Amino acid sequence: MKKLSLFIITPIVLIVLTVVALLVFVDPNQFKPLLVEQTKKQTHLDLTIEGDISWQFFPSIGFSLGKSTLSNPAGFSAPNMLKVDQVGLDISVLPLLSKELRIGNVTLLGAQFYMETHADGSSNLDALTASQSSSTAKDDANSTATDTATTTDGEAQPWTVSVAGLNIDNALLEIKDDQAKLYTKLEKVNVQVADFAFDQWTPLSFSFSGVNNQQNFAITGKASAKTDAKFTDYQVKDIELSGHFSQPDVDLTSFKLNVDTFKLDSWAKVSLLAKGEAAGNAFDITSATQVLLERDLSTFAIKDFTLQTPLTGKDIAIKSFSLDVSSFKFAQPSSFKMAVDGHAAGLDSQLTMTGSVLLDEALSKVKVNQLNAQGKLAGESLPQNPIAVDLKSNIDFDLTTNTLSLLLNTLSLNDLQLDGSSSVVLSAIPKVRFKLHSPMINLDQWTGNTDPNATESSSANTASSSANTAQKAASQEPNLSVLKTLDVAGSIRIDKFQASNAKLQNTFADIAIKDGIFNLRTLTANLYQGSIKAKAQLNGQQAVPRYDIDAKVNNVKVGPLLVDVADNNTLEGTGNITLDLTGKSLIPDELKKHLAGTVVVKFADGAINGINVAQIIRTNYAKFKGEKVPAETQAKKTDFSAMDATVKLNKGVATLSNVSVQSPLLRIKASGDANYLNETMDILSKTSVVGSLEGQGGKSIDDLTDVTIPLRIKGAWASPQFSLDLAALQQQELERNKKKLEEKAKKEAERGLKKLFGDKGGDEDVKKMTDSLLKKLF
Repeated sequence: MKKLSLFIITPIVLIVLTVVALLVFVDPNQFKPLLVEQTKKQTHLDLTIEGDISWQFFPSIGFSLGKSTLSNPAGFSAPNMLKVDQVGLDISVLPLLSKELRIGNVTLLGAQFYMETHADGSSNLDALTASQSSSTAKDDANSTATDTATTTDGEAQPWTVSVAGLNIDNALLEIKDDQAKLYTKLEKVNVQVADFAFDQWTPLSFSFSGVNNQQNFAITGKASAKTDAKFTDYQVKDIELSGHFSQPDVDLTSFKLNVDTFKLDSWAKVSLLAKGEAAGNAFDITSATQVLLERDLSTFAIKDFTLQTPLTGKDIAIKSFSLDVSSFKFAQPSSFKMAVDGHAAGLDSQLTMTGSVLLDEALSKVKVNQLNAQGKLAGESLPQNPIAVDLKSNIDFDLTTNTLSLLLNTLSLNDLQLDGSSSVVLSAIPKVRFKLHSPMINLDQWTGNTDPNATESSSANTASSSANTAQKAASQEPNLSVLKTLDVAGSIRIDKFQASNAKLQNTFADIAIKDGIFNLRTLTANLYQGSIKAKAQLNGQQAVPRYDIDAKVNNVKVGPLLVDVADNNTLEGTGNITLDLTGKSLIPDELKKHLAGTVVVKFADGAINGINVAQIIRTNYAKFKGEKVPAETQAKKTDFSAMDATVKLNKGVATLSNVSVQSPLLRIKASGDANYLNETMDILSKTSVVGSLEGQGGKSIDDLTDVTIPLRIKGAWASPQFSLDLAALQQQELERNKKKLEEKAKKEAERGLKKLFGDKGGDEDVKKMTDSLLKKLF
């Protein structure tokens, strides 16, 4: 029994004597110089230990390290890479014999760690990584020996690890990366972990605040975590995160995130509450979903996603915005529904959008199929109020090429309908291509031209407030710099088109905008039993834009066109018009000054309303003869079988030449100028009577046959004055009467000579003498 007692007591006494010996003969602070020396040797950095290193033997062995610092390499902003106020660690000894690692409380107080990277990529961590790489060969050799020993001993008994607690108090981490233009700072970092052991739930909590470039945040959280000894099965439950976040355009004043249980291959319920402002608009988000992350850590899925929030701000009052997604998984279509109800940008919106979205696993392509948007827009600023919206389309977005493709099955805005396709390549200057079709577009319904009374009332109400603005806009060139930011090309085909009350059919337009130039490459249409073909260019590369217009109008019924467009029936007939115009400036007055080119007009089988040339001739001829002026018995109308004109435009003056009007009884030639700056004209029309004027509402005037009557049209466009050029007419009348007298005198002279000379009166010599005498007489 005595021997047994000695056998038991002896080891205990030895352990006690060892501890006493350590306390009496071994001062851990004597290792300070060694630690400092080895740190300097391995990293070339200075280690400073201001506090004491002290042993701890009860209830477990451990040590405590006081205030210490590790200096930064030269050339870095912070004086120290690492600074700590206190480090504490203790380990239970006896469980080590049973391969149990029982760690007591791990304490880290006031730790500060600074990471810095220069623009050239050099870092203050390079000294540490260099020392680690130099010891890699030794570690490999040791690991080889260890592996050999392990394999020869057979399958080793696994270790069990437990930690009584982890306490990180008031830590700081600062990361400054000049190469990546990144600055991150975490401060007031506090972490508490209690009673960690494998296969047991471990409560943990943490809190920190910080900045990341222009972002500011503060987060507090708690949860319970569990893992097995092989770290193959880990899960977290009762996760609660809360805090706030802000950056220049977003201020998340508070948020709260809850997750019931997170485990690989299992669905986790997630809920989010968040309040704040974005772009000056306040939101209050309520969201819930279920999340699945599979064990391969690459397969992610959600289901039953819902999000609702109001939005309020200076110009926005969205009562409700909601988004619902039934399920989502990469490479699988996911149905969604989005709804908006509220007021924004002066519009009341009630819109619902449904469809399915597919995102591939490479995050390179997004497809939105069967996109259907329906609802209503209302507001005084709309060209029509309200507007019923119905959209059906498919959208593809290729993130690798930044290409957005839209297949527009139909877009209905009230009576306006569009279908077709378009694509956009997102770049510094977006590249837009489109091909559209519409069965009918009534532009007047969208510009308000269909209701003259409404237009007049609107004009009256807004005239005083917009007069100065309109005057200023009319004196300044429009800013066309936006054309330099566009690369647009495409076409639109419209079955029926109405603009300014002009009605067109089968309209086709092909346009392109690039490098500040707008090109109307082709415009074709049928109108009023005829057709139009045109092209135009607007060059906005300079401050004062330039333009070029070429157009041909063929076989158009001019009368109905003028009535529809201008409520004017001045002209009737079938018209062919060719325009070749150039100019610069879009200021109305300047545009007129610089407009130049040629307009060729050819009309057939028509009439000029508002003027009866025959009536004017009769009236003025009666005055000229001193006779009674005949009463007007016919409407003011001059029929013609053909009318041609060439108009040259230059510096505000339209010069008329080759003006010819033909009718069965009249031939009209005209020339002159029309000043379209002053809206005045001075045109001389020469009319020849080739038939009876009786058909023009009066008795025939046979003595005017083959007489050219000069008619002058002069004055303002709105009220032109018509008059005969009496001086020219009188001169013409004298010449005609002179010829008549010559013929009559010649006949009388011949008759007198026959009586006087008999048969010799017909001799050539006598006739020559008579003609000479008559010419001298007249």
